[in-house]
Amino acid sequence: MPFKFLEQKRAFTLIEFLIVVALVAVIVFLVVPIGIDFLKEQRIEEETISLADNIKIAQAWAMAGKYDSGWGVKLNKPEQGKYTLFPLFGTDSFDDPERNTDYDEVFEVFPTAELSGAEEIIFEKLTGKLIIKH
Repeated sequence: MPFKFLEQKRAFTLIEFLIVVALVAVIVFLVVPIGIDFLKEQRIEEETISLADNIKIAQAWAMAGKYDSGWGVKLNKPEQGKYTLFPLFGTDSFDDPERNTDYDEVFEVFPTAELSGAEEIIFEKLTGKLIIKH
């Protein structure tokens, strides 16, 4: 009777399994921080585009004379993470107590984004002339 060889079962050894787990862990620890940074940068870029678009809207509405008013954008320093698109209605500043706030539009930005630069960006009615207040 010829020798009958035992069938060998193919399987991963413990060492092979640990090597694969270690490689996956290294890849995850290298890729996750890069991914998080990428997402933050994308979010900030989206917020920048949104703010720029709203500044253009304010100028367009001022030039069109919407509500017979100049328009502006206020970067709310005390309340980081917000800015306001607003009509002037005969005043020359966002902080004027006589200003009608019924048509204000408040926009929130990404919590870690900081708004810096001018505090008020105002466009004159019909001309769209830019007035920056710090």
